[in-house]
Amino acid sequence: MGRIGLVIALIIIVIIIITVIVVVIYFATRDEDKTTKTVDTGTTSVVDTTDTTAGATTDTTAGATTPIVVTAVEEDELATDIPNYGIGPGTGCDDGSCMYGVVRAKGAACRAIGGAMNDGTPDDTWTDCHLDFGRAHMHGLHPWGECPGGSCQDLGVRMITSDCRALRGRVDGNPAETAETLCHFNVGAQPKYRFYGRGACPTGGACRVARINARNYSQCELIGGTPDSRSTGGWTMCSLDLGSA
Repeated sequence: MGRIGLVIALIIIVIIIITVIVVVIYFATRDEDKTTKTVDTGTTSVVDTTDTTAGATTDTTAGATTPIVVTAVEEDELATDIPNYGIGPGTGCDDGSCMYGVVRAKGAACRAIGGAMNDGTPDDTWTDCHLDFGRAHMHGLHPWGECPGGSCQDLGVRMITSDCRALRGRVDGNPAETAETLCHFNVGAQPKYRFYGRGACPTGGACRVARINARNYSQCELIGGTPDSRSTGGWTMCSLDLGSA
């Protein structure tokens, strides 16, 4: 009986030891699940504090734990202010703020928009009308016959025929689609079209090339135009983009 009691005692001790081991393993596993996840950066292990909210990034430099929050940028702040140019009374642009250029217009129309021309030009006679092209000028072009309020004047600029028609301008006669011709638009306030430097047309602006006779190449380049000639002091044709305001 003494041997049997000893065996039973040993069995009970073994069961107690196994139970203790199981309990220890159970609680150790639970604590491990609660341990903060770490990220191996290749040098030291740092706490992963990644902010998963929209617009946030985390500095993963070894030892760094401070999130870098990127502030959302308003849509207006992302917009690019693309310079565009309207038409104003002809002053010569001697102050360096605009381009002085020549378009075609009847005497009455040129006077109505403040253009400069040879004295005594009859109202119904086509002539060279000198105007300023600058950012501060609010007048621009409308498709022919689509002037709001019906108070616009007729003005002609040089364009390729197909480009003129694409912007709903009017051409005289029936010139070839690839020929340069005088393209007629209405000029007035709240314009459909304004001028841009060559290649600076905004996305969706549907620009076409318009050619204005500029006072000199430097004034042409001042507003982003491409001059035909860079001869000092001479008038030159200036290519600009014309498109949606």
